[in-house]
Amino acid sequence: MIHNNPAPDFYHIDSFVQAATQVIEMMSGETNVGKQTPFFNHEPLMDYEVLIFISVTGDIMGEVFAGMKEKTAFALASILLESEVNALDFMARSAISEFVNVIIGNATMLLAEAGYNCLISPPSILTLSGKVPIELMGIETTLAVPIESKFGNVDINISLQKKQ
Repeated sequence: MIHNNPAPDFYHIDSFVQAATQVIEMMSGETNVGKQTPFFNHEPLMDYEVLIFISVTGDIMGEVFAGMKEKTAFALASILLESEVNALDFMARSAISEFVNVIIGNATMLLAEAGYNCLISPPSILTLSGKVPIELMGIETTLAVPIESKFGNVDINISLQKKQ
């Protein structure tokens, strides 16, 4: 976890960061994945070349996505597929989507253990070229947690709120 005893009000955020760190360590074989200082990302859909996006509903609602540079996506897919990847073809997209799906699944289990009932959508991978899909235009600010690894930086962007 980021904190030894995360405040209950922020456990829904910490769950995603903890899951991302664990999955990156497990899938990449890296034992010391670095978490940088979280920041408010005011243009989250314009800062990345590749986004893997999911929606969360239930006791917690909103969106979570992993954002990265294209070369990071190539390096990650190369590790996951155990072969050189130079394009985000079907296999590379599938590998990266499954990678994020494992992160989100682990986070959902952590949330369930804390008493939150949540459902997640299947991951969608987007490559952005300056145009934001209309269905994502409502996301204006996220809490971004940068995670450093041997394949590059992946920012976990969180835009969630607890259901009242």
